[in-house]
Amino acid sequence: MSTITLQNASWQNGVTVLVHTGNSLDFDGNPSRGEQRIGFNASWPIECGNLNVQYKRDLDPDNPTGQMGAWTNIPNFGDQTVEVT
Repeated sequence: MSTITLQNASWQNGVTVLVHTGNSLDFDGNPSRGEQRIGFNASWPIECGNLNVQYKRDLDPDNPTGQMGAWTNIPNFGDQTVEVT
């Protein structure tokens, strides 16, 4: 079972992240794993088995309005830590 960990090392006030897991290219259709605010230098480990992880983050983390950016797909190559960008 793989764990992909999302890490925030960029935004002092944190960043809100919406996560889905799945291998379909229709990221909106993949199952949601929820939404979480990741503090500065904090992380969110996501147990995803053999599934890829997709995330969206605040469009402007320094001035959040609830608007999310585009999806980012993280291919599952086993346990890894990925910076939320």
